[in-house]
Amino acid sequence: MNRISTGSKPARQPVRAGAARSERKRAEVRRSEKHSGCRNIISSLRDIVYSAGMDGKIVYTSPKIAAYGYSSKELVGRSIFELIHPRDRKFAVKALANARKTGRTLPMISYRLRKKNGGYFFMEQKSGLIKSGGRPVLITGVVRDVSGKLCAEAALKESEATLRNIFETAKDAIFIKDLAGRYIKLNNACAGVFLLKPGAALGRTDAGLLPPEAAQAAAKDDLKVVRTGKTITRTYDMALPSGRRYFNTVKTPLRNVAGEIIGVLGVTRDITNVKKTESELAAARTSGAISKVAGPLAHGVNNALAVIRGYATLIDEAVENSDLIKAEIGQIIKAVKRAAKLTLRLQSFAGKPKSGNRNGGNNDAGRRHARRPGGRHSRLASSPAQA
Repeated sequence: MNRISTGSKPARQPVRAGAARSERKRAEVRRSEKHSGCRNIISSLRDIVYSAGMDGKIVYTSPKIAAYGYSSKELVGRSIFELIHPRDRKFAVKALANARKTGRTLPMISYRLRKKNGGYFFMEQKSGLIKSGGRPVLITGVVRDVSGKLCAEAALKESEATLRNIFETAKDAIFIKDLAGRYIKLNNACAGVFLLKPGAALGRTDAGLLPPEAAQAAAKDDLKVVRTGKTITRTYDMALPSGRRYFNTVKTPLRNVAGEIIGVLGVTRDITNVKKTESELAAARTSGAISKVAGPLAHGVNNALAVIRGYATLIDEAVENSDLIKAEIGQIIKAVKRAAKLTLRLQSFAGKPKSGNRNGGNNDAGRRHARRPGGRHSRLASSPAQA
């Protein structure tokens, strides 16, 4: 039986054409999805993405441009140079001209862009070229607003300058040591304690700068700060090349950004004058307390001496010169004179006004008590010194 030809080959052509159309549609869908995905990514960026012709005319800007007052549509067709600060425009023009000539863009450029309200913001741009036939036809860039970063950097520089000024001009000794106890930074006041310039003390330890006992105590404190992670305060005196001085030192752990202890930060204040003032105040308080006791005591002793002297003088005048007791009475009067001088010194120490009787005698008290029987006054000397 003969087979009849069905013409199967021509039938396969429509099938192949349909498959090709389906593949093209699938490819278009994939491209559309990819394009949509790229747009979504660009829209979510905090940076501005733009494309411009090699003449600088804008052909696309991402929605982020709205943060600066513009819409994407109103910028299309405008020159990018219109938006650049006049002082930065010349540089931007040269950068684009160089890209046209060399086929390469600069790794990064920075300039100021104008907001719609007239203000400007600092930006950094990274860009690349899109080529056709080996020639650049578009420049596409990613623009990041760095105004906040620059402000933070300026604030940081100002803060660093302030801290540096404080560090260098502080009267207190400020120092930083590493974990080995070496001085890695110290100010003029700290170096002055060692009678050195700051550079001469760098890299050295306390063992090479202080007396052995003081160096051991300092190393012990440093080790305690590093081991415990706590701040310590110590007051001490030390014999230095500049003389014996009193100090108050605060030491605290120095940490890196990860919180690890990398050294010791210390601030030392010379309190020698404070100690001297404290001693003077203590002496003044002691003197004041003594004065409160010594003044009245001296006054009471003066009165007692005046009475004793008055009676001794009466007895001396009443006794004949040949009487043996007269010499003993004279010794009593001499002892009273010596005691009067001592009370005068005590009065001076107590800061009390001197009495009218230079040697402490009190004529009124003597006259009140030194009477003969029968009420007749004796003749008293005006003071023990004159008797």
